[in-house]
Amino acid sequence: MAFGFTIFDAIATYIWLTMNIAEEANPWLACLVEGYGPFIAMFIRGLLGVILVAVLDSLIAYSTLAKKGLILVTVALGLVCLWHIGGYILYGL
Repeated sequence: MAFGFTIFDAIATYIWLTMNIAEEANPWLACLVEGYGPFIAMFIRGLLGVILVAVLDSLIAYSTLAKKGLILVTVALGLVCLWHIGGYILYGL
């Protein structure tokens, strides 16, 4: 699920940025958006997110901390995705 949430977040954020509905809240990503544009910034965000989730996923067999971390990341990304869905409903997209 975390993989899907990561990709959905990157795509939804890209749409919001290109439609000027919102600005990127993460200062590091905002810097990337400003310097390279929303597509490159969200591509990098999605790629890094997928890599980090894959690392956690590969470690859950060996570490309970990794398993808890993956659960935390999945819940956090799920909440972010709900935020995006709520915004789409609010803006009628």
